[in-house]
Amino acid sequence: MVQDRTWQKSEHQRFKEEAEMLKTLQHPNIVRFYDYFEELPSRGKRVIVLVTELMTSGTLKTYVLTQSLLCFYHSVQLS
Repeated sequence: MVQDRTWQKSEHQRFKEEAEMLKTLQHPNIVRFYDYFEELPSRGKRVIVLVTELMTSGTLKTYVLTQSLLCFYHSVQLS
């Protein structure tokens, strides 16, 4: 969810344009972006919800740390 501070109309339009562009982006190394919607929860602040592909393999941080350790391990073995 993206918390919506008071956006100017031009910023809101720019977000919509970027979201539409992201819908067309397809790459095996990029999480797929499907859609977004806006809602007004009970607290009264409008939020924007981003709908993306479900990734079950962990966080990006975990992946990077794991890959970095693997690369380090392999480079040490090659030395």
